[in-house]
Amino acid sequence: MLNGNQAELARKEANLIAVVEEILPDFARACRAHDTPVVIMHQDAFAADYQEEEYRLIGLAIKFAGICGKEVRIIGTNRQTLLIGVRPPTELTIDVRTSPVSV
Repeated sequence: MLNGNQAELARKEANLIAVVEEILPDFARACRAHDTPVVIMHQDAFAADYQEEEYRLIGLAIKFAGICGKEVRIIGTNRQTLLIGVRPPTELTIDVRTSPVSV
């Protein structure tokens, strides 16, 4: 039998899981995938325009990933995704996670 504190923590964890699965179903699926030890997301995925509720949501997402035994990596720079299409045409961006590199 769980003591009062353990029961309260179990209730909070269950609520967190329910919220993330409802609001962030794709993120929840990524965290539950057995072949993915690390979940990578761009930092603009949450609160790109500094919305208060989004700060809470990223915290819930990170805790959910931890419950699922996943590491979370945040990539990118602030508001980078909002500038797509505004960059000078001479700039070259390479995604090193998917592009082979020869030395």
